[in-house]
Amino acid sequence: MRREYPKNCRQVLYLYHLPLKGPLFLGNFVLWPYYGSRDTYAKKPHVRKFLDKLFTQMHDFRNRPLKNIAVLSSVASPLFLPASKETFAKMNDAINALFLSAVAENNSLNAVASDNFHLITQNFTPGDDGWGITDGSYIQITVGGLKLTDAGVRLPPRMSHLNDFHYDAELLDGCIRCLMNGEDSLRKRIFSSLQWVAYSYDNDPRFPYHSRILLLMVAFEILGAYPGSFTAMTFAKWLDETWNTPEERKTLSLAKSKPGSYSPLGWWGMDFYSLRNDIVHNKKDINELRVFDEHGREYFKTGFFVFTECVKELLSKQGLYKKSENAGLLRAWRLSERDSQDNKL
Repeated sequence: MRREYPKNCRQVLYLYHLPLKGPLFLGNFVLWPYYGSRDTYAKKPHVRKFLDKLFTQMHDFRNRPLKNIAVLSSVASPLFLPASKETFAKMNDAINALFLSAVAENNSLNAVASDNFHLITQNFTPGDDGWGITDGSYIQITVGGLKLTDAGVRLPPRMSHLNDFHYDAELLDGCIRCLMNGEDSLRKRIFSSLQWVAYSYDNDPRFPYHSRILLLMVAFEILGAYPGSFTAMTFAKWLDETWNTPEERKTLSLAKSKPGSYSPLGWWGMDFYSLRNDIVHNKKDINELRVFDEHGREYFKTGFFVFTECVKELLSKQGLYKKSENAGLLRAWRLSERDSQDNKL
């Protein structure tokens, strides 16, 4: 179903800052650097004139014009026509797949957060400098009567510091194949959960750390699609089953509070879910809630890694992704006991 727009309305969907080296195809969509590829994708003078004016209003934290605006277009439809609700939803899913594959390649120099993957929608009429905006989600504020000179933004350093963009190409390819041709149930599980992971990975400085734990746990719940809902024990069991953990890797705890036999992954899941319960049920003062577990592993960082590996496993079982030969070694290292230096990586 296509939304109703005025006949001459056009639409551009874009990311404020993502330093692409060239066009990146995402199934039925292409993400392209505006200033590097506008000769190819924005050939109509009246459209290009508007976009040039719009994008020159946007600046980084040093008040310099943004150089790495990335535009998302549909390959199958004429450029800059308004997207249907269904198409927009798939576009957002494709961007979330790129987000996951980019975070999988994170390091201290090339770190990204979901801030860089907020898809902006701008409707416009070529030749008309009029502009308006509806801002917000649940509480919406509509402002009209604006001109292009009012459309500027100034990004904070956390969104415009990135100079070089890297991503896990195999993981991205697997996610996009799932989005375009995957079995319905798996597609819904993966991409619904990815949206919650994106919420958890927002880099706003006022975002409480332990809220990230809750959002990530919601993502695990959706991805797992476990009958009813997870408990600590069923979450641990689901993780071990998803990773196909060998029985010889499992150990039995003698503590009455920790029943069952699980691998190091499963025991991590038990502990992660315990932290989730402490947060939800307000069992401890916020300053007493844990950030690192007893093995020195940071909860959210490890949780994101575990989630990503679960996605890889589910894609692999459907023939949409091929795991690397050293996947087991990497997983064992990431779940091993950490020290303070490790957590700086």
